[in-house]
Amino acid sequence: MIRQMVLINKMGQASPNIRLAINLFKHSKLPFFKRLRFTASAIYDYAKQTNTNLIAFYFYNIIQIPIFIIMVLSIRKISYENDDLAGAGIWWFKNLNEADPYMILPFVATLLNYINLGVSTTCY
Repeated sequence: MIRQMVLINKMGQASPNIRLAINLFKHSKLPFFKRLRFTASAIYDYAKQTNTNLIAFYFYNIIQIPIFIIMVLSIRKISYENDDLAGAGIWWFKNLNEADPYMILPFVATLLNYINLGVSTTCY
């Protein structure tokens, strides 16, 4: 987790330079494959200079997607199989076995995840 946050911080610092390379790619008059080769080599050289592993950065982000899906499906399975949750809700959701009718919980979870990501990228 700490290694991932360090990589996110390095990529945040490298992001303007990578965007510059991509903008040069878009506006260059060279043939497509030459532009692609020069842009890829520029990004690779910059990653090498800053000691950033681009593959590890994308791997850490991609691996979170199936873990999140498995977590959501596991919680859903637990809620459907457990009858004790039928009357255990509060406020606007009275039954924990049913979906949130107003979609407040998914929005709150998304907002908290976004805030958590923003805080974790500015920590280092």
